[in-house]
Amino acid sequence: MSSTCEVRVEGVVGLAMLQHLHWSHRVVPEHTVLRVAADPADLPDLLQALTDAGLTIESVRPIDPSPSTRG
Repeated sequence: MSSTCEVRVEGVVGLAMLQHLHWSHRVVPEHTVLRVAADPADLPDLLQALTDAGLTIESVRPIDPSPSTRG
């Protein structure tokens, strides 16, 4: 079962990476906030892929899905 979390990274994530990830996102001053629904067991690999791509992860926090995304 997947859960949703918010990943905050330093700087702006490039458009090519955002299109590759297919994650919703928003830009806040000097950060990009990504929202991902993933199996908790897969999250470490996803975060490692972001750091391997040169991104610095500032925080990861679980979030409640919005009513429109609940199944």
